[in-house]
Amino acid sequence: MNYRNRLTMLIFLDSLIITATIFVAFWVVYPFSSTTYDDLILTITAIALLFFHHIFAMIYKLYNKVWAYASVGELMAIVKSVTFTVITAGVIQFFVNDFSVYKRALLVTWMMYIIVIGGSRFVWRIFRDRYISKNRKGLRTLIVGAGDAGAMIARQLNTEHNESNLMPVAFVDDDISKQYMEVYNLPVVGQVRDIPHTTERMEIEHIVIAIPSLKSDELKKIVEYCKETKVQVQMIPKIEDLMTGKVSVSSLRNVEVEDLLGRAPVELDINAIKDTLEGETVMVTGAGGSIGSELCRQLVPFAPKRIVLVGHGEFSIYTIDMELKQTYGKEIEIIPIIGDVQDKARMNEIVEIYQPKNIYHAAAHKHVPLMEHNPHETE
Repeated sequence: MNYRNRLTMLIFLDSLIITATIFVAFWVVYPFSSTTYDDLILTITAIALLFFHHIFAMIYKLYNKVWAYASVGELMAIVKSVTFTVITAGVIQFFVNDFSVYKRALLVTWMMYIIVIGGSRFVWRIFRDRYISKNRKGLRTLIVGAGDAGAMIARQLNTEHNESNLMPVAFVDDDISKQYMEVYNLPVVGQVRDIPHTTERMEIEHIVIAIPSLKSDELKKIVEYCKETKVQVQMIPKIEDLMTGKVSVSSLRNVEVEDLLGRAPVELDINAIKDTLEGETVMVTGAGGSIGSELCRQLVPFAPKRIVLVGHGEFSIYTIDMELKQTYGKEIEIIPIIGDVQDKARMNEIVEIYQPKNIYHAAAHKHVPLMEHNPHETE
């Protein structure tokens, strides 16, 4: 429905409501008397209500609101519009009725006016929330956090325009005062520690962490509970991104490693690294270890001319040598060398032969507590 047709429909609907309301109100206040009030005064009051309602409706933009998302703000706009309309009609009645006002009739008119006008606007939202949203199919979603952000997520996911394929069914929150309460008709069914049990009991298929101000240690705790469920976990953006307007609350994303670090990730200068490594000879010590082998995998995309793999373990050097040659052997010269970094003469020999421009030293013992009991092996 376009704006013009919608405006025409609302004006016609409001006109019927206003005209009916004033006559019903007078009948309710004066049910058995036909002489208590003047028909002419009643007609003038009805016309005044009708005229000024449309003026105040324009002022408070009652015809420009999307009532499918109506909330307290929209209700206050209705109350203000109705109140000023009735007051203005009462002033006109005062002057045309010999300085007298039908106070009780206008009070009843005001109450009925708000109820009927408000009901006509909110009926679509009630129908949508109770029938359309409940009949919509999607992944059963548990929201962690029943605060402002969680409530906004629930509201947005419950709209008929939601394209995320998520259907919120419950909250969990560590706030004791929120237990057994409901937020947007969704129950708060437990605390964070109850996530695994709640997920199994309510057949949860998706989890959304909706606490933007979480510290890294708090997030880690929640993620650990979520890991026990084996379902996908997403979270809303950080509070600083929300405050600066970079993203909205509905911008769900996966939980990243940097979220758990408690610090910003290090940004690499890719161009500078490429300028340093491209076409050069690179030497990696401890190349067969977990750190050294991964370092070699990260180096090859920068197209060095040669990678010298130095390590003490025969099998580990053989493994990374075969892996790199199978993938990059035609583009990069891979040279495996068995040698101990503690052997100074051997290291000098390797450096003298291959003349590496960069040496990455990854030969180290990782299990420090274990090596503390074997200090002679660390010399």
